Amino acid sequence: MAVVTLTQDEIALRDLVGTQPLLRGRVLARNGGVQAVARSRDLGRVVGTVRDDDGSFQVAVNVRQGADGRLVGIDGWCECGRAVPCAHAVALLLAGTPA
Repeated sequence: MAVVTLTQDEIALRDLVGTQPLLRGRVLARNGGVQAVARSRDLGRVVGTVRDDDGSFQVAVNVRQGADGRLVGIDGWCECGRAVPCAHAVALLLAGTPA
């Protein structure tokens, strides 16, 4: 069995979206699936294009943070038609998070 080590940001995101969307989004982000990303820090919004085996999808994610800066919620939309947080939204967030 493989062991997956998550960063603190990934753990916080997993707690909101679940394990499967996190792991699929992580693969997309690490394998170049995020083709474009733009972030508006003051508005808490990340937009971009994410590509997978089914095509390219426009994605927009709104991020809500607590007073302490921790991630407390996300919503938005994706052209894939699945409810956000889909794997495309997760990939976009992971790519749009500064190291």
